[in-house]
This record gives sequence, C-alpha cells and structure tokens, in this order.
Amino acid sequence: MAKIPDSVDLVAVEIRRLINHKRLAEATDLAVKTLEAGSAKSETQKLAVTLLVRKAHRPETGPEKWMEIGHVNYWLEAEGVKPQALRNEKMRGEPHNLHYSDAHFKKCISMYNRARAEDE
Repeated sequence: MAKIPDSVDLVAVEIRRLINHKRLAEATDLAVKTLEAGSAKSETQKLAVTLLVRKAHRPETGPEKWMEIGHVNYWLEAEGVKPQALRNEKMRGEPHNLHYSDAHFKKCISMYNRARAEDE
C-alpha cells in the first residue's frame, strides 16, 4: 500500500465527515483536541475556526421552511381556522410538511411573526 503524503490532512477529512453527518459536537471536540495537541495542520485549523467562530458571525437562519410555514399559517388564521393544533394539522397535510413536529411549526410561526413585525 502506498504511503499517504504528508500534505494530506487526515484529521481534516475526519472532521469534514463528522460535519457532513451533522455531528458538530464531535467535530468540534476533535478539532479542539488536535489544536491542543499541537499537531493541527492548516486545513484542520481552518475547520476549527469555522466550527468555533461560526455562530458568532452568522445571521440566524431559522428552522427549515419557516417562511412558507408561517405564510400558510397566516392565511389559515385569516380564513378563521382558530386552534393552532388544527392549523398545524392542515399544514402537515401538505406532502413536504409531513415530518414536522408541532414544536417546529411553533418556531416557524414565531419567526414569521417577528419578521412581519419588523417589516411593518
């Protein structure tokens, strides 16, 4: 088997794999341990910066499809559909919303209402 060149950063490859699998806590832990050990190559250092500083400088993105869900909720409410649970069931009836929980709908609606209030 051929020797892996020194320029290949295997730790960075593993960190990227963890990020791709949505295991950010593990990726961050691995990056920090590598930095503390003093063996981090430049690619690992760049990934560590994005993992550790990411939230401080990135705007809030909100839950998935927050605008669409909030907009549908707004119109259902305008049509007179009163209880929130009934509006959630109607929104969940759409094929792309089947897997969302009530908590997800609540977050989406809250974010939509905040955005509407800021816009007005």
